[in-house]
Amino acid sequence: KTIRPVIGIPCSGNYEGLDALLRIMQMPPGVPVLGVGVGKSGIAAENAIKMLKEYDFVNLVGDKAQEALKKAEKILKDFHGLEGRQQKVAVIRGVHFINDTTATTPDAAVAAIERFAALKADGKLILIAGGQDKGLNFERMAAAIEQEVNFLILLPGTASERLNLELRIRNYESRIQEVKSMQEAVEKAIQIAKEGDWVVLSPGAASFGLFLNEFDRGNQFMEAVRSLR
Repeated sequence: KTIRPVIGIPCSGNYEGLDALLRIMQMPPGVPVLGVGVGKSGIAAENAIKMLKEYDFVNLVGDKAQEALKKAEKILKDFHGLEGRQQKVAVIRGVHFINDTTATTPDAAVAAIERFAALKADGKLILIAGGQDKGLNFERMAAAIEQEVNFLILLPGTASERLNLELRIRNYESRIQEVKSMQEAVEKAIQIAKEGDWVVLSPGAASFGLFLNEFDRGNQFMEAVRSLR
């Protein structure tokens, strides 16, 4: 299960605040809990950012009348993610575009697949992946793609070849599209996607060859997405 940390904003003594305090105390073992003092809105906001750098989701618990809770809540709503790490790029024609270029291993890509598969509801998950092989195992990533990804767009590279092979064993080849550039990948994705779908760049592989580095890969993705407007 995904751990959702809790930012607890203690109250000034009313019943709503007492209920919030009880909820914080009842959090199961292993769930990070952060308490922020009454009136410390700046600290609440700073800690909200720290939480979001480490976790995909954050639960806010506290007294709604407190400025600290309101400010932390605004920070959470406005936060678009760290650059290249499951970063929200844009929503175009109702399609969500996510830049997770720093996912350079299969396990990192699986984390993104699982997260956005849970968010897509009735929409489709379209994954842009692949690149150069670093000698890692792609079986778990292939299994996650088979189960959660509706359509896979593969960038050129030796890792793409290995992933392609793993997916063909699973009879997934009809949902794979191979492309030669990031621009082509994004154009193919928007052709397939409909309102409510998610397009996620989470390569699970190295970037060298086609790109200068993973950040160049992410920048090319964002530029291609913005060109769709």
